[in-house]
Amino acid sequence: MLLEIAANMCIRLQPTLWSMQTGPLNEYAYHLWNGLIADFYYPRWAQWVSGVAAALEAGQAFDETAYITAIEAFEEAWTHEQGNPYALAPSGDVYELAAAIWAKYFTA
Repeated sequence: MLLEIAANMCIRLQPTLWSMQTGPLNEYAYHLWNGLIADFYYPRWAQWVSGVAAALEAGQAFDETAYITAIEAFEEAWTHEQGNPYALAPSGDVYELAAAIWAKYFTA
């Protein structure tokens, strides 16, 4: 069980943060793999947008230091999660989805 937990953490850590150390290799292996947008990147962006919007509404400067501290805590907690097993096989029809997006945004 301990090996499975450690392997899961490594699998989550490598394609997102690269290591738990801050520095120039943060997000070195950045990937948009299955589930990472919804579970990892979206919450970070949502927190940033919320913080910037709140600062603008209050007429104050965005507290980047507090944001970075909160994001680092979120990232570390995320790497230790054991939930949401990501699919190993694709689902849906990528061509159908691409055609629908094209029809919606790029046709007259």
